[in-house]
Amino acid sequence: MQKQAEAPRRRMNYDLKIASEDSSQKMFNVLMCDTEIPIHRHTDTSETVVICRSTIKKELYDAQRHKTAEFILRAGGDCPAVQVPKG
Repeated sequence: MQKQAEAPRRRMNYDLKIASEDSSQKMFNVLMCDTEIPIHRHTDTSETVVICRSTIKKELYDAQRHKTAEFILRAGGDCPAVQVPKG
């Protein structure tokens, strides 16, 4: 937790790929409670978000940046994960 606490963006990514040819996004993200992920789009890969500890709010947006969905993801709760398709 020390590295992400000291990072300017208050988060740290740990790459889980085992081969450089792997073009998927396989990573473990550790987020401090006061970090925010800016609106972004994965055009080539899907994204799976699984909460291991605590709770987050995951918001989805369309191409015009209008919110289309919102999920509360809670570790050990009814909704601990969400799959976001590419694009």
